[in-house]
Amino acid sequence: MTEGQIRYQRLLDTIDELKNTKLNYRPVEWYDKHAEFLTEIRERFDDLCVIHLEILDFEFREKCILNEAIINQLLKDYDTHRWFGLYDYSRFCNNLLFIVEAVFATRDETQLSDLFSDIKL
Repeated sequence: MTEGQIRYQRLLDTIDELKNTKLNYRPVEWYDKHAEFLTEIRERFDDLCVIHLEILDFEFREKCILNEAIINQLLKDYDTHRWFGLYDYSRFCNNLLFIVEAVFATRDETQLSDLFSDIKL
């Protein structure tokens, strides 16, 4: 499994964990790890609104714009409180999965995993 595939799988695992674990409390270390993921996305993408501007699909564009607002709020909350809302983080991850899969819908598995090759999780 390539590094990109591992990162993609981690996104899937995070979505699954948030969906299936009914914990309202997470240890600070959990937030630290996931804030690092958010920071790496922010470092790679200055503005999620401008990802693949050639894709004009309304739902795709809407999710990019929404994720830009969500990531800003999540990082602000983490910087202020060292935690963030799990509902918003779940929305962010699900939107990110939609974005990744939409971008790479016509590409093979290797190209899909390459999207995550520069992002450390």
